Amino acid sequence: CAAVMVAAVSEAPSAVAPSASGEGDGQADPAPSGLPVRATFLHRPRPPGDAVVRSRLLEALDRGLDLSASLVCAPAGFGKSIIVSQWAEAIDRPVAWVALDPAIDDPRWFVMHLAEAIRRIVPGALEVTTQMASAPEFPDVRAVVTELSNELEELSQPVVVVLDDFHNVASPAVNEMVAELIQHPAEQVHVVIVSRQEPSLPIGRLRLRGQIAELRMADLAFERDEIELFAEQQLH
Repeated sequence: CAAVMVAAVSEAPSAVAPSASGEGDGQADPAPSGLPVRATFLHRPRPPGDAVVRSRLLEALDRGLDLSASLVCAPAGFGKSIIVSQWAEAIDRPVAWVALDPAIDDPRWFVMHLAEAIRRIVPGALEVTTQMASAPEFPDVRAVVTELSNELEELSQPVVVVLDDFHNVASPAVNEMVAELIQHPAEQVHVVIVSRQEPSLPIGRLRLRGQIAELRMADLAFERDEIELFAEQQLH
Protein backbone atom coordinates (compact mmCIF):
# COMPACT_ATOMS: atom_id res chain seq x y z
CA CYS A 1 0.00 0.00 0.00
CA ALA A 2 1.15 3.53 -0.55
CA ALA A 3 2.95 5.15 2.33
CA VAL A 4 1.31 7.98 4.23
CA MET A 5 2.77 11.47 4.07
CA VAL A 6 3.48 12.58 7.62
CA ALA A 7 5.08 15.72 8.97
CA ALA A 8 6.75 14.94 12.29
CA VAL A 9 8.51 16.95 14.95
CA SER A 10 10.52 15.06 17.56
CA GLU A 11 12.36 15.96 20.71
CA ALA A 12 16.11 16.44 20.58
CA PRO A 13 18.02 13.12 20.47
CA SER A 14 19.33 11.76 23.73
CA ALA A 15 23.06 11.37 24.23
CA VAL A 16 22.31 7.74 25.03
CA ALA A 17 21.86 5.38 22.11
CA PRO A 18 18.67 3.31 21.94
CA SER A 19 18.75 -0.32 22.96
CA ALA A 20 16.86 -3.09 21.23
CA SER A 21 14.11 -2.60 23.80
CA GLY A 22 13.91 1.10 22.99
CA GLU A 23 15.67 2.23 26.17
CA GLY A 24 19.16 3.68 26.52
CA ASP A 25 21.82 1.19 27.52
CA GLY A 26 24.95 3.31 27.67
CA GLN A 27 26.82 6.01 25.85
CA ALA A 28 26.18 6.24 22.14
CA ASP A 29 28.78 5.04 19.69
CA PRO A 30 31.28 7.87 18.96
CA ALA A 31 30.28 8.07 15.32
CA PRO A 32 32.35 10.14 12.86
CA SER A 33 29.24 12.23 12.20
CA GLY A 34 28.83 12.99 15.90
CA LEU A 35 25.36 11.43 15.83
CA PRO A 36 24.41 9.15 18.74
CA VAL A 37 23.93 5.84 16.93
CA ARG A 38 23.97 2.19 17.94
CA ALA A 39 26.98 0.71 16.12
CA THR A 40 25.49 -2.79 16.27
CA PHE A 41 22.65 -1.66 14.00
CA LEU A 42 25.23 -0.85 11.29
CA HIS A 43 27.02 -4.21 11.23
CA ARG A 44 26.57 -6.43 8.21
CA PRO A 45 26.02 -10.01 9.41
CA ARG A 46 28.84 -12.33 8.38
CA PRO A 47 27.65 -15.41 6.48
CA PRO A 48 28.45 -18.73 8.19
CA GLY A 49 31.54 -20.42 6.82
CA ASP A 50 29.48 -23.40 5.64
CA ALA A 51 26.76 -21.33 3.94
CA VAL A 52 25.92 -22.56 0.46
CA VAL A 53 26.77 -20.06 -2.26
CA ARG A 54 23.56 -19.83 -4.28
CA SER A 55 24.80 -18.34 -7.54
CA ARG A 56 21.38 -17.93 -9.14
CA LEU A 57 20.26 -15.63 -6.29
CA LEU A 58 23.47 -13.62 -6.35
CA GLU A 59 23.07 -13.17 -10.10
CA ALA A 60 19.47 -12.04 -9.63
CA LEU A 61 20.66 -9.39 -7.16
CA ASP A 62 23.35 -8.35 -9.65
CA ARG A 63 20.71 -7.78 -12.31
CA GLY A 64 18.75 -5.60 -9.92
CA LEU A 65 21.64 -3.17 -9.50
CA ASP A 66 20.48 -1.25 -12.58
CA LEU A 67 17.11 -0.57 -10.91
CA SER A 68 16.29 1.75 -8.03
CA ALA A 69 15.64 -1.02 -5.50
CA SER A 70 15.55 -4.73 -4.74
CA LEU A 71 13.15 -6.48 -2.37
CA VAL A 72 14.08 -9.74 -0.65
CA CYS A 73 10.91 -10.88 1.11
CA ALA A 74 10.16 -14.23 2.79
CA PRO A 75 9.37 -15.58 6.27
CA ALA A 76 12.08 -16.24 8.83
CA GLY A 77 14.40 -19.13 8.05
CA PHE A 78 14.85 -18.57 4.32
CA GLY A 79 18.35 -17.09 4.67
CA LYS A 80 17.52 -13.63 3.35
CA SER A 81 20.20 -11.71 5.25
CA ILE A 82 22.83 -14.38 4.57
CA ILE A 83 22.21 -14.22 0.82
CA VAL A 84 22.32 -10.42 0.73
CA SER A 85 25.45 -10.41 2.89
CA GLN A 86 27.17 -12.91 0.55
CA TRP A 87 26.23 -10.69 -2.36
CA ALA A 88 27.51 -7.57 -0.57
CA GLU A 89 30.90 -9.27 -0.15
CA ALA A 90 31.10 -10.05 -3.85
CA ILE A 91 30.09 -6.79 -5.54
CA ASP A 92 32.45 -3.94 -6.35
CA ARG A 93 30.35 -1.23 -4.68
CA PRO A 94 30.59 -0.13 -1.06
CA VAL A 95 27.61 -1.25 1.02
CA ALA A 96 25.93 0.65 3.85
CA TRP A 97 23.99 -1.76 6.09
CA VAL A 98 21.26 -0.74 8.55
CA ALA A 99 19.56 -3.40 10.67
CA LEU A 100 16.21 -1.80 11.43
CA ASP A 101 14.88 -2.24 14.95
CA PRO A 102 11.80 -1.00 16.84
CA ALA A 103 14.19 1.18 18.87
CA ILE A 104 14.93 3.30 15.79
CA ASP A 105 11.47 3.15 14.19
CA ASP A 106 11.26 6.92 14.30
CA PRO A 107 12.16 9.47 11.60
CA ARG A 108 15.00 11.08 13.56
CA TRP A 109 16.62 7.82 14.67
CA PHE A 110 16.16 6.29 11.21
CA VAL A 111 17.86 9.22 9.49
CA MET A 112 20.66 9.25 12.06
CA HIS A 113 21.48 5.59 11.45
CA LEU A 114 21.06 5.77 7.68
CA ALA A 115 23.27 8.85 7.44
CA GLU A 116 25.94 7.31 9.65
CA ALA A 117 25.94 4.06 7.67
CA ILE A 118 26.50 5.98 4.44
CA ARG A 119 29.12 8.29 5.94
CA ARG A 120 31.13 5.24 6.99
CA ILE A 121 31.56 4.24 3.35
CA VAL A 122 31.58 7.75 1.84
CA PRO A 123 33.32 10.03 4.37
CA GLY A 124 32.01 13.58 4.44
CA ALA A 125 28.73 12.75 2.73
CA LEU A 126 25.27 13.94 3.84
CA GLU A 127 26.53 16.93 5.81
CA VAL A 128 23.27 18.88 5.72
CA THR A 129 21.13 15.80 6.39
CA THR A 130 23.31 15.03 9.42
CA GLN A 131 22.83 18.55 10.73
CA MET A 132 19.06 18.28 10.27
CA ALA A 133 18.97 14.96 12.15
CA SER A 134 20.82 16.44 15.11
CA ALA A 135 18.85 19.70 15.27
CA PRO A 136 17.05 20.51 18.58
CA GLU A 137 13.74 20.10 16.74
CA PHE A 138 13.53 17.56 13.92
CA PRO A 139 12.38 19.36 10.74
CA ASP A 140 9.37 18.45 8.63
CA VAL A 141 9.86 14.96 7.20
CA ARG A 142 9.36 16.20 3.65
CA ALA A 143 12.16 18.73 4.06
CA VAL A 144 14.50 16.08 5.45
CA VAL A 145 13.80 13.53 2.71
CA THR A 146 14.24 16.22 0.05
CA GLU A 147 17.67 17.18 1.38
CA LEU A 148 18.61 13.52 1.87
CA SER A 149 17.65 12.75 -1.73
CA ASN A 150 19.62 15.74 -3.03
CA GLU A 151 22.72 14.75 -1.08
CA LEU A 152 22.46 11.12 -2.18
CA GLU A 153 22.40 12.37 -5.76
CA GLU A 154 25.69 14.15 -5.10
CA LEU A 155 27.57 11.11 -3.78
CA SER A 156 31.00 10.71 -5.35
CA GLN A 157 30.51 7.01 -6.13
CA PRO A 158 27.75 4.43 -6.57
CA VAL A 159 26.70 2.74 -3.31
CA VAL A 160 24.28 0.09 -2.10
CA VAL A 161 22.10 0.71 0.96
CA VAL A 162 20.70 -2.41 2.65
CA LEU A 163 17.72 -1.92 4.95
CA ASP A 164 17.58 -5.24 6.80
CA ASP A 165 14.71 -6.38 9.03
CA PHE A 166 12.33 -3.95 7.36
CA HIS A 167 9.41 -5.81 8.96
CA ASN A 168 10.30 -3.88 12.14
CA VAL A 169 9.21 -0.61 10.52
CA ALA A 170 5.76 0.51 11.66
CA SER A 171 6.25 4.28 11.52
CA PRO A 172 4.27 5.85 8.64
CA ALA A 173 6.90 8.59 8.42
CA VAL A 174 9.79 6.13 8.03
CA ASN A 175 7.82 4.23 5.38
CA GLU A 176 7.16 7.53 3.63
CA MET A 177 10.86 8.42 3.59
CA VAL A 178 11.88 5.08 2.12
CA ALA A 179 9.05 5.20 -0.42
CA GLU A 180 10.21 8.62 -1.61
CA LEU A 181 13.82 7.44 -1.90
CA ILE A 182 12.98 4.42 -4.05
CA GLN A 183 10.25 6.06 -6.16
CA HIS A 184 12.53 9.01 -6.99
CA PRO A 185 15.92 7.29 -6.80
CA ALA A 186 19.28 8.97 -6.68
CA GLU A 187 21.38 7.79 -9.60
CA GLN A 188 24.24 6.68 -7.35
CA VAL A 189 22.16 4.64 -4.89
CA HIS A 190 20.60 1.18 -5.03
CA VAL A 191 18.40 0.26 -2.05
CA VAL A 192 17.93 -3.35 -0.94
CA ILE A 193 14.98 -4.01 1.37
CA VAL A 194 15.06 -7.25 3.37
CA SER A 195 11.83 -8.17 5.13
CA ARG A 196 9.89 -11.09 6.60
CA GLN A 197 6.61 -9.59 5.42
CA GLU A 198 5.31 -7.37 2.66
CA PRO A 199 6.55 -3.83 3.40
CA SER A 200 4.17 -0.87 3.50
CA LEU A 201 5.74 0.54 0.35
CA PRO A 202 4.36 1.06 -3.18
CA ILE A 203 5.88 -2.19 -4.46
CA GLY A 204 3.16 -2.73 -7.09
CA ARG A 205 3.74 0.73 -8.55
CA LEU A 206 7.50 0.16 -8.65
CA ARG A 207 6.96 -3.23 -10.31
CA LEU A 208 4.79 -1.68 -13.02
CA ARG A 209 7.47 0.94 -13.66
CA GLY A 210 10.19 -1.68 -13.83
CA GLN A 211 12.03 -0.04 -10.92
CA ILE A 212 12.36 -2.99 -8.54
CA ALA A 213 13.83 -6.49 -8.56
CA GLU A 214 12.22 -9.07 -6.27
CA LEU A 215 13.28 -12.28 -4.57
CA ARG A 216 10.32 -13.99 -2.96
CA MET A 217 9.76 -17.18 -0.96
CA ALA A 218 9.54 -19.30 -4.13
CA ASP A 219 12.87 -17.89 -5.34
CA LEU A 220 14.59 -18.42 -1.99
CA ALA A 221 13.44 -22.03 -1.59
CA PHE A 222 16.32 -24.47 -2.12
CA GLU A 223 16.47 -26.20 -5.48
CA ARG A 224 17.59 -29.82 -5.79
CA ASP A 225 21.20 -29.04 -6.73
CA GLU A 226 21.48 -26.60 -3.81
CA ILE A 227 20.17 -29.23 -1.38
CA GLU A 228 22.71 -31.72 -2.72
CA LEU A 229 25.52 -29.17 -2.38
CA PHE A 230 24.46 -28.36 1.19
CA ALA A 231 24.35 -32.06 2.11
CA GLU A 232 27.78 -32.62 0.56
CA GLN A 233 29.27 -29.71 2.52
CA GLN A 234 27.85 -31.07 5.77
CA LEU A 235 29.59 -34.41 5.16
CA HIS A 236 33.00 -32.74 4.88
